[in-house]
Amino acid sequence: MLAFARWCTVPTRKFKVGRTVFIKAAPHQNLPGGAYVIVQKMPERDGEFEYRVRNTREQHERVLREGHLSATPQPRSSPATDD
Repeated sequence: MLAFARWCTVPTRKFKVGRTVFIKAAPHQNLPGGAYVIVQKMPERDGEFEYRVRNTREQHERVLREGHLSATPQPRSSPATDD
């Protein structure tokens, strides 16, 4: 039994309910930037945890995958400029 325990790993979540997180930039998502709060932990889906989050400037909630969230603000990509 001990040998099995060494090889079996349980995935752990990065974020807890109430934590402030930020969305990683994704060109295909039209989401407002800024801080989001983890409202609820959702079940794992396709090998990745999901969270119900709420932007601090909005009232409605969204469901996002853990890979789309960051503990620190991400720099916004700026449009290319011609010099």
